[in-house]
Amino acid sequence: MEILRKHNVVQIKGRSTKDISFLRPLLACLHQAIIDKGYQDIELDFSRCDGIHPAGMLAVCMQAMKYRDQGVSFALVSPIKDSLRRLFVNVGWSKLISPYEPESRFRGISRVPATVFFTPEDQFSLVNRMMDALLESIKWRQRGDLAALEWAINEVTDNVLVHANSKVGGVAQLSVFPASNKVQVDVCDAGVSIPYTFNLGFDKDPDALLMAVKEGVKGQHSTGKGNGLFGSIQICEKSGGEFHIYSRHGHLMLVRRRGKETGIRAINERVPFEGTLVSMKIDCSKPNILSEALRLEGKVYSPDSFVDFKYDKASHIYFRVIEEAASWGSRAAGLPVRRKIRNLMEMNPGKVVLLDFSGISIISSSFADEVLGKLFSEIGQEKFKKTVKIINANDLVGLLIEREIRQYN
Repeated sequence: MEILRKHNVVQIKGRSTKDISFLRPLLACLHQAIIDKGYQDIELDFSRCDGIHPAGMLAVCMQAMKYRDQGVSFALVSPIKDSLRRLFVNVGWSKLISPYEPESRFRGISRVPATVFFTPEDQFSLVNRMMDALLESIKWRQRGDLAALEWAINEVTDNVLVHANSKVGGVAQLSVFPASNKVQVDVCDAGVSIPYTFNLGFDKDPDALLMAVKEGVKGQHSTGKGNGLFGSIQICEKSGGEFHIYSRHGHLMLVRRRGKETGIRAINERVPFEGTLVSMKIDCSKPNILSEALRLEGKVYSPDSFVDFKYDKASHIYFRVIEEAASWGSRAAGLPVRRKIRNLMEMNPGKVVLLDFSGISIISSSFADEVLGKLFSEIGQEKFKKTVKIINANDLVGLLIEREIRQYN
């Protein structure tokens, strides 16, 4: 990928989807244009961009937000490539770079678009949206695996609120790859950076990042236990995933040595990134890997989870359909609902799942078939009768459900 600057225009050409090596040259161009040359109106030209790494793009958005907060305006020239142009809009990058760009209208289940958060309430809502997407899009067998991933996302996003002191908040995004059961989470801020909290000097930024991922080590102003990044990198490592931190001059990464053996490496980069970017890629395909990886003080740590608070009612799993489905009129709307129900059943073996249809006056036959008919077909008549209970369905809804199930009986 090539990064060029002419006056106040920064052009991004080519393709960089495997790493974010384009980021620091782009940051250097922005610094030259804004700080050295004094331009207050910047144009980011992605028209000849053919592909870009999502974590690096999130960091570009964060820097644009930081400069906009300082009075610099940004204009975006979108990629000519249609699929990439739509990705910029759907993931929310376009809107974060320039407020004049369209809002993301993405309603799928394969990602949570880049979302800004300022408060604990913002963070709570964002993490819950991510958990919803994960339950709807990939297969889960062990409840502890989802809880471990949720813990890591909570820890990394909480670091932004507690440590970053970012005037423009933090931003996070989730990408899900259902075919491989892999997940990528990227979290970024424009705050004081991790090395600042350890105060080791600019030439020691890699050392600061290595300290930050050690168990029980925390920065000068931290009030926590210092386990968030340590636990998160363990989850990525044990799952065979990837982990990166970019902060000031430092870049920390998981590296593979001789097959499956892994290590941690940190390097110094010439161009600073003012803030912190954490990128995690996790393989969720192997049961118990994530939950076993989350060990603090030598012991497996089992945190409470989204499932505990939202669905688990001790004696049963409660699932209110009106709150879970985008609509009740199509097969497409039913697919994520069935996936979520099936995941809850797998993660809570032996528990009855109550499907509450209160507040729903009518559903389509295709929705009933996609959710209940196919669920009946997948798990069989005996298990369905033992573990699935439909409650508060009116006569019409009940009749439609019964008719679709009968086709598989």
